[in-house]
Amino acid sequence: MPVTTVESKVKAPTRQQIEQLKDEIRELLPAYQSRRLELGMKLLQLQEMLANHNKGQFTAVATEELGIPRSTVYDLIDFAKAEIERVQFELSENRTSGDDTVTDVDFSSPGLARFLRIAYPGGNVPNRRPPAPKPYIKQVYFKFVYPREKRLQVAAAWKVLKGHKAELKELSMKIAEEVINAAAKIEKIPHK
Repeated sequence: MPVTTVESKVKAPTRQQIEQLKDEIRELLPAYQSRRLELGMKLLQLQEMLANHNKGQFTAVATEELGIPRSTVYDLIDFAKAEIERVQFELSENRTSGDDTVTDVDFSSPGLARFLRIAYPGGNVPNRRPPAPKPYIKQVYFKFVYPREKRLQVAAAWKVLKGHKAELKELSMKIAEEVINAAAKIEKIPHK
């Protein structure tokens, strides 16, 4: 049975795709100092498209046709490759699981999301994940009506409970259950 490789399934870029990429590079070239990463990524993409061992034409196209000095071309490509390696390292650091077979990655870093949008302008880049909900519940205040003597007793008890978080949490849960049960009883009574 013949074995097919991934390389055999990859389509060679069309002449139109190469020309379109060259036009994009020409547009980026005047502002290359401020858009080094984007231009480096485009040059890297062009280099991959024109890759043909033993008779590669990338250097000739980049220097002669696009008019970019050879040293600048390779500086930009090296910059893009270094940025890709940095992001790959960040991706491995931002994995949501310790399991190496799981590829879930936290894309909440704004720099990472920006880089991926530049690196993959066609889209296919996940948007930033919305912020996670707050882990705490918003405080709710109840207004209890007590006679003066009961109010003083509750105030004294509150001073004692303030420093004991576990007991206070348990008491809060009991009060919440009582409020929920009272509301349920009221809902069962038919309105007139």
